[in-house]
Amino acid sequence: MSRENKKAMKEELQKIAFNRLSYDDKLSYCRRPEEVELNDKSEWEIINEHLKTISYFGDMTKSFFS
Repeated sequence: MSRENKKAMKEELQKIAFNRLSYDDKLSYCRRPEEVELNDKSEWEIINEHLKTISYFGDMTKSFFS
């Protein structure tokens, strides 16, 4: 098995394990938005794509679904 395949398999197994955790257990692996300082617009673009929101540098978040 190649190194890339091992890495992909490991990532998939980690996703499966994380998704099986309770909500409270998942929180121990995450940080709340107010605990993170993001100044890089590219990081915001990744977050916005995932959450389907439009927010940059502390602006009010607007949902695409609003």
